Amino acid sequence: MKSEYAICMERCLECFIDCQECLANVLVKESTDNFVKSCIECSEVCITTIKYLIGDSPFVEEQVGLCAQVCEWCSERCHAQGNRHCRICAETCKKCMEECRKLKCQLERKYEECEY
Repeated sequence: MKSEYAICMERCLECFIDCQECLANVLVKESTDNFVKSCIECSEVCITTIKYLIGDSPFVEEQVGLCAQVCEWCSERCHAQGNRHCRICAETCKKCMEECRKLKCQLERKYEECEY
């Protein structure tokens, strides 16, 4: 595993945990919004991204890009809910999105200067 993947893996793991926590809290009550789907997909893409990073997959660049997109979607959906566990999830997803975008930029530019 490459050392430059460490922070991205950490953010993905934090995102997975907070999405699962959000899910655990919302599953005990009914939701009229389908934001639960965003938490499910986000937690799954984060775990998959960690696996790709650990294995130094040739598809890391594409996977972190996908992870960033799904994390942004989940962050927006959870932020709109307004409760504590969803706010935590939204913030963690945003951090993961930022780190995935940063890593994707570094991979695309082969570690040249990236704007974040």
